[in-house]
Amino acid sequence: MLRRGNKLGKESLQAVAKKSTALSGPYFLARVQFGGTKSRFAVVVSKKVSPLAVNRNKVRRAVYRALRECLTALPQPTSGIFTLSKAVLDAPYEAILLEVKRVLRVH
Repeated sequence: MLRRGNKLGKESLQAVAKKSTALSGPYFLARVQFGGTKSRFAVVVSKKVSPLAVNRNKVRRAVYRALRECLTALPQPTSGIFTLSKAVLDAPYEAILLEVKRVLRVH
């Protein structure tokens, strides 16, 4: 999980969603806004992805883990909202990490 300071709160979600760029991949739709004062992220998993909370939380934790690994390598402060799709349920962690790195432009 990310630290509380790196999580995007409910009040900031709409602001980031309006000013961000949408980038899609096989596992999620990412709305990313480069620049700002601090890197903050939110991961959204709908009940349409999985009706079981256990599965939704498992994939949410995997994406937060990938974000935590990329956090120090970000070239500039970035805010983002990751909306997960059904394909992420069967994806290995390494594939999720590569996709997060691609979206955040971390090499």
